[in-house]
Amino acid sequence: MKTKRHFLVRTTKPLIAMMIAFLPLAVSGEVSERPIISPSLARLGPGATEQFHVSISGQAARAPRWTVNGVPGGNATIGRISASGLYTAPAAIPSPREIHIGASIQTPASLHAWATVVMGTGNPTYKMVSRFGEKGSGAGKFIDPHAVAIGRDGNLVIVDSVPAHVYRYTKQGQYLGEIGSGPGSGPGQFDGPRDVQVDHEGNIFIADGNNGRIQVFSPSGKLLRMFGGKGKAPGEMLRVHAIWFGKAGRLYAADVDNSRIMVYSHEGKFLFEWGKDGRAPGEFHAPHGLGGDANGDLFVSNYYGPCQKFTGDGHFLLEFAPASQTGGATHWHAMTSDRWGDAYLMSRDKQNRNSIMKFNNSGTFVTSWPPLRDAKEWGVKAATVDRDGTIYVCVESKQQVGIEVYREE
Repeated sequence: MKTKRHFLVRTTKPLIAMMIAFLPLAVSGEVSERPIISPSLARLGPGATEQFHVSISGQAARAPRWTVNGVPGGNATIGRISASGLYTAPAAIPSPREIHIGASIQTPASLHAWATVVMGTGNPTYKMVSRFGEKGSGAGKFIDPHAVAIGRDGNLVIVDSVPAHVYRYTKQGQYLGEIGSGPGSGPGQFDGPRDVQVDHEGNIFIADGNNGRIQVFSPSGKLLRMFGGKGKAPGEMLRVHAIWFGKAGRLYAADVDNSRIMVYSHEGKFLFEWGKDGRAPGEFHAPHGLGGDANGDLFVSNYYGPCQKFTGDGHFLLEFAPASQTGGATHWHAMTSDRWGDAYLMSRDKQNRNSIMKFNNSGTFVTSWPPLRDAKEWGVKAATVDRDGTIYVCVESKQQVGIEVYREE
C-alpha cells in the first residue's frame, strides 16, 4: 500500500493536466498514503486475544480510535478492543462470526482502516435466505438481471440489461413498477443498461451502456438529466459498465471500451479521467466493476483481473486477486463493496464456473460462495450489500434467473 504511482489526469486543458501530472500528492489535497492495520486478518477462538497495530507511511499512527463492528471499544458479544489495539474475542462465537476491527486516525487527515477477525474454524459462510424472479417478460420476470441497488425507500432498483428495462421491487420480491420507458436512444430510454446507483437524495443514476451516457431519475422516477455521450473525447464514453459514488458527490464511471475511469460532479459536469489499456499496476484490462470505502478510495475490478485500489483522485494504492492467487478464477464480471470497505467480486474460472469472492479492505481473501457451479446452473452478474450485511445478487443462468438474497451465518 506504500507504493505511489502517479497518472496524467486528462482534462480539456492540456496545460492543467501537465501541471497535475507533476504534483507530489493527489489533487484537491488528498494524501496518497493510507493507514494500515496489521494483521489484516486474524483467526481466533473464544476468549483469545490479538494485538492490532496501525501504521501510516511506515510509522506508528498517533492515537488511533478503535472500534469493533463500528462500536467504540466493542462489547461482550463481539469482543472488546483496548486503546492500545489489544482485541479480546468474546466468550462465545457470535453470529455472524466475521468481525470488523476498525481504526480511525486524524493526522495527517481523517482516515480509516479495517481488519478482519474470523472466529472458529474455516472461512465464513453465506446462506441463501430467499430468492425471487423467473425467466421471461413481465412482472416478476427477468431476461438478464445485470445490476441491483437499494433505494432511499429501502426498495430495490434492478437493471434488466438485454431487454433494456429498469424495475423497482421490494426486498421481498414484490413488483412495484418501472423506471424510464424501456429500449431506445431517446430521453428516458435505454440500450444495454449496465449499472445503477442511488445518491444520498434518493436520485437514481443509470449507466446507459450502449448509449454511452448516464441518466438520472428522481426518487419518483422522473427523468432529471443526462450526461456523457458516445465517443472517446474527455467526458464521453464508449460503454459505461459500472458507476459508483465517492466523496463530495463525485460519480465514477468505468468506461470498459476506453479502458479508463471517468469522474463527474454530482450534477454531471466532467471533472477528469485516468487510466489506459495495459497490464501494469494502475492500467486497466477491461474495467468492469467499481466499489469504494469511507476514505473515498475506489476499487476497480478488471474483467481479466486483477482488482485495483486507487485514491479518489486516481493515485494507485494496491492491487489484489490476481488469477494466480484466487484458486483458478480468471474473470471478474462486476463487484461491489460494503460499509467496512470489503470488496465482493463476481468471479468466473476457465471452465466458466461462477462464485462470489470476498476480500477485505487490504485485499486479503476472506471467503467465497457458493461452491463453484457451471454458468448453466448458476451465473452471477452483480450484487449490492445492505448496511446490515444482507447481500442481493443478480443471477442469470439456464436454470436460475432473478435475485438471490444471502446472509452470513
